[in-house]
Amino acid sequence: MQEYEKENKIKEWNLESFKTAFETIDSKLHRDSQWVVGEKNLTYTVKKCNIARMENDPNKCICHTIRETFKGAMNYAFSNKAELYVQKLLSQGDNFCEVVIRIQ
Repeated sequence: MQEYEKENKIKEWNLESFKTAFETIDSKLHRDSQWVVGEKNLTYTVKKCNIARMENDPNKCICHTIRETFKGAMNYAFSNKAELYVQKLLSQGDNFCEVVIRIQ
């Protein structure tokens, strides 16, 4: 996040700049995701994640990876002004996970 911030001359993070940063990360990781930006929230749906290994535990790997990534990135970008809500975890029969970031 720090390197991206310097390269792109980001003075202050907002939901749109956060989305753009993660779109760049997703493209490098070959992660298939969808984004919806609202006034005070950002919905991030991961449809495919090549870095997650599903053979051992199909219920947690993808969303756990994304959630931990988000926690660190959110803390850096928004400090304590943002909260992460897990809307949908990968489970039997589901093939995606979804999180929402809300800022104050």
